[in-house]
Amino acid sequence: MRNDKISVIIPSNNRKNWSRLIKNLKSDKIDYEILFIGPVYSHSKNKKIKIITSYLKPVQCLQIGLKYSTGNFIIQMADDCLLRGTRDPLYRLYSLSKKYPNKIISCKYSVNKIPVKSHEYNYLPWDNKTKLPIAPLVKKDDIKKVGGYDKKFIAVLSDIDLYLRLKQSNKKKFFFSNVYIDEDKKFNKRNNLLPTYWNHDRSNLDRCWIKKLNGEKITLSKTRLERVKKFNNKNINKIAQGESGKWKFNNKIYYILINNKLSKILFFMITMFTNTRHYYINNIISKMKKILKKI
Repeated sequence: MRNDKISVIIPSNNRKNWSRLIKNLKSDKIDYEILFIGPVYSHSKNKKIKIITSYLKPVQCLQIGLKYSTGNFIIQMADDCLLRGTRDPLYRLYSLSKKYPNKIISCKYSVNKIPVKSHEYNYLPWDNKTKLPIAPLVKKDDIKKVGGYDKKFIAVLSDIDLYLRLKQSNKKKFFFSNVYIDEDKKFNKRNNLLPTYWNHDRSNLDRCWIKKLNGEKITLSKTRLERVKKFNNKNINKIAQGESGKWKFNNKIYYILINNKLSKILFFMITMFTNTRHYYINNIISKMKKILKKI
């Protein structure tokens, strides 16, 4: 235990919840550090806190946090969440990982302190065998072995892809602890990452893990269907890598321009229009194929 340390990686562009997070994650029983990565320039006298300024996409911020973390255990969190259910959540997760070394220790999920329904953990809502972890405690070496985060992702769901690869690699089952990761909608109400980038990143995730049996039945693949596109760690905190969305440059002036209110509205409208157009085009093509088969 003396050499064990937990690194909590948090991509963040909002400091409002930092003080609550720092207090929430404090542990007197296990060594830890908290890494905030995002478009915030700041400094902390607290040796447990690392602040890394980056104007790159959220998934690249996760990889930056992974590179500069010094712990041998990793937890990924969001800046609008807190851990609940025990006085020392980091130590609780750590102690369970020691008790169950052949399992991946996961939190449970709640929104405004209300636990979500069990099927909401499933990749495929109707299939309990596709249950996924949330904010699990994982070994850093295991993350490195499976290639880290995939740079095809832009803002969301890269963690799900990572956890599925860990499960595939380690052949471990997920163990859901009594520690809850609680999303606070008060801090999350202006977050538009999910609606803006869901279609793009979910499509990537499905291409990697979803297959059809007999051309009809959808199932979760036991092995990844595409190769991982790894980040280049040498220039990870300098240059945008992979599909970058609106985060094309690691530049403060550019970031300010794309994040004023008018730019956000225009970008959101363009993204929604593009996604809707693609949906209808794909739907028309699918119907035409069915018609042609009958001829």
